[in-house]
Amino acid sequence: MREIKYRAWDKSKELLVNAELILGIRFDRRHQEPALITYTRKKMNPTMEISHLDKIYCNEFELMQYTELKTTDYKEIYDGDLLRFNDHSYDRTGGNMNDRILVGEVAFSCGMWIVKTKDGHFDLYTLLLNDDEAEVIGNIHIHPHLLEVDSNA
Repeated sequence: MREIKYRAWDKSKELLVNAELILGIRFDRRHQEPALITYTRKKMNPTMEISHLDKIYCNEFELMQYTELKTTDYKEIYDGDLLRFNDHSYDRTGGNMNDRILVGEVAFSCGMWIVKTKDGHFDLYTLLLNDDEAEVIGNIHIHPHLLEVDSNA
């Protein structure tokens, strides 16, 4: 069965909220868009009821969906993560093999998970199959400067 989970970027506090800390997402009845996210910073005991004091409310957030994919060191990959990977593709102009390290942002586009770089888009699933050294090095909200760091070999 497909595992659907999210984490969230709290825009007001500039804080990343992991999936296990999200208690619920409320919807505005008028517009049917997420209007409030409820979470706590404490580890939850599933047998205990959550008190009102344990909850934090936020209406400025961005959801990031889990891709259902992990790096070889079992780190979950989410929408908005920054991935460093080896580009082993062929140069379209000269037919030469590229051998360089790229950094890109994980995003969902045209029905598939991709990694967007300065040099183009890469299919995330294929990328992970071909590069066992791919790693999550941050996310777009906390580490946007990492997109500027491309190490060409």
